[in-house]
Amino acid sequence: MLDLSLDRSHGRPRRVHTLKMVRTILRSTACTALAVIAILARAQNLVPNPGFEEYTECPSIYGELFKTNDWFAAFVSPEYYNSCDTSDIVGVPNNMFGFQQPATGAAYTGIWSYSNGDPGFGLHEVMGVHLPQPLVVGQTYWASFKASWTSGYPFLDAMVKYASNNLGILLSMDSLSGEGDWLPWPNRAHIHTEQIITDSIEWTTIAGQFVADSAYRYLYVGNFFGDDQTEAIIMQPDADEVGYYYIDDVCLSATPTFCPVATSVGESAQGSSFCAHWDVPAHALLVSGLPAGNYRSTLFDAAGRVTAEALLNSNGQREEVAIDIDPKGMGMFILRIQGGGHAWHYKLVPLVR
Repeated sequence: MLDLSLDRSHGRPRRVHTLKMVRTILRSTACTALAVIAILARAQNLVPNPGFEEYTECPSIYGELFKTNDWFAAFVSPEYYNSCDTSDIVGVPNNMFGFQQPATGAAYTGIWSYSNGDPGFGLHEVMGVHLPQPLVVGQTYWASFKASWTSGYPFLDAMVKYASNNLGILLSMDSLSGEGDWLPWPNRAHIHTEQIITDSIEWTTIAGQFVADSAYRYLYVGNFFGDDQTEAIIMQPDADEVGYYYIDDVCLSATPTFCPVATSVGESAQGSSFCAHWDVPAHALLVSGLPAGNYRSTLFDAAGRVTAEALLNSNGQREEVAIDIDPKGMGMFILRIQGGGHAWHYKLVPLVR
């Protein structure tokens, strides 16, 4: 309520002073609001639909990335997985290439990363998105996305043989979508990982930074290096001649702390002689090479489902973990040991007589 009494010292209504104060406060508030808006505009994800949650139609078969909002198939036909599909073909978490919970939300995508092809070539899938605004030349940007290897189990028609490196992000001024745009592969990316990602249980974050040398308008996710420039390891000898990864949570920002930082791949096991053996008749896992400490052991089947869990108190010697399941006919397993800020993953193929 305004004070309409007189200011005895100057003979003017105090309302004049009050109105001036209100205008000053409003101007200050407006400036503050504009500053906040500017900060928020800077601290944002520049990638539309980064987690693939928004879609025009629920996917029902492989190769339907076009059913997401904003994203498009830049090369070959990436998959779109969403929990709205209940057929286990392109659903979440079960689908034709395996089993994986989303990093966030209820959706993710999938791409071939390697095919053991001719030098400079290789059948890789690439997905792209048009950025709502061009990048600023000379500005530093931070980018990231999450990837998870998958075995294809239990669908025998989609078994994956390889895990590979070089997954990354490439930016371009142009919309690229054909063989002539990509092959031979450019052997470069704005960010990529040189480490081979084999983790099918957790999501691995691939991240980096770069200075924009052009006003880029398109962002692409894939392996942009030829198969002769890509390192790959055999995960399943009798599977198809491909590498395949789920992709989620793509991020691009001009703010250094907005996008997630990279996950170190395999660093925790360096210098360690950790190994494990499944003694099926004794119903036990024999684990050795762990530093002394307390750990949690988790056993996953090839589809990424938890089959057993136990706490492990290691004295630095060989330890025995009781496990009461019959692995007959279940194929490969993955053992994860976590503790002391480290994690080890070990592939187990139990010999059942």
